[in-house]
Amino acid sequence: MSKTTNSSKIKEYCIQYCRVIRKIIRKAKEMYYNKLLSSSTDKSKTFWNIINNEIDTASSKKCTRTEFKLGNKIIGTNQ
Repeated sequence: MSKTTNSSKIKEYCIQYCRVIRKIIRKAKEMYYNKLLSSSTDKSKTFWNIINNEIDTASSKKCTRTEFKLGNKIIGTNQ
């Protein structure tokens, strides 16, 4: 919304709202991973599983080539 409006109050509100949401998500992740580590019997393995999952999540956000077949036509998109 803030990218399409000229109102500085709305832009500032959206920026602040995004910051708050980012902090909440960061804290929720921290709490989740702390719980995983504290309940784990093999902390080293759990720690590396967390790291590998985060690396995989970051790499899966890269652009991928997707193709759809519509009748006899192949439609390709980049996401």
